[in-house]
Amino acid sequence: MLPLNHDGGKSPIWNESFLFEIPHGPQALDIHILDQEKHGADEAMGSLTISLSQLFAERQIAPCKYKVHHGVLDVHLIEAHGLLDSDALGKSDPYVVIYCHKDIQRSRVIERSLNPVWNEHFRFNVNNEVTEVLIKLFDKDDMRSDDPLGNVVIPLDKVFADGETAPMKYKVLGSKGQPQGEVSVALKFSSMD
Repeated sequence: MLPLNHDGGKSPIWNESFLFEIPHGPQALDIHILDQEKHGADEAMGSLTISLSQLFAERQIAPCKYKVHHGVLDVHLIEAHGLLDSDALGKSDPYVVIYCHKDIQRSRVIERSLNPVWNEHFRFNVNNEVTEVLIKLFDKDDMRSDDPLGNVVIPLDKVFADGETAPMKYKVLGSKGQPQGEVSVALKFSSMD
């Protein structure tokens, strides 16, 4: 299908209808919104997925608005408490790797601490494809590979709805789901719409 172009402002109105034949039917309709560039590749502005189960059941869906998230997510990594001591020679040297869709950022290492304080900010460009942030904690080892200390998954629906979340404590979970301390994180979303 050919793309529809709109030249003007941050709130385009296309007022277009489309007819699709869906013999065995996909379960969702994916819509991608792009900023058309004169030179180079078009820039992705956001995307959304609309479940078609209601359409299949009712044969029609009334017009409605869908929020497309396109902006900057600020992850404020504050501190952790009660982390696993994985060093035989003393306390762990923890650091964090943050995964936000395809973007990965890493904190600094805090030496010899089970209760590290980072107070670091990480900025990620996000769109509707991003639904959560994965935080992996590690113990830095000089002589061998770094030891995993656990993971935290933070859903982003609240920060997308409210714009920011106050610092919250999230349980750090080990490979079998067992609690291995907690990490404090605050989030802020700035829309580019």
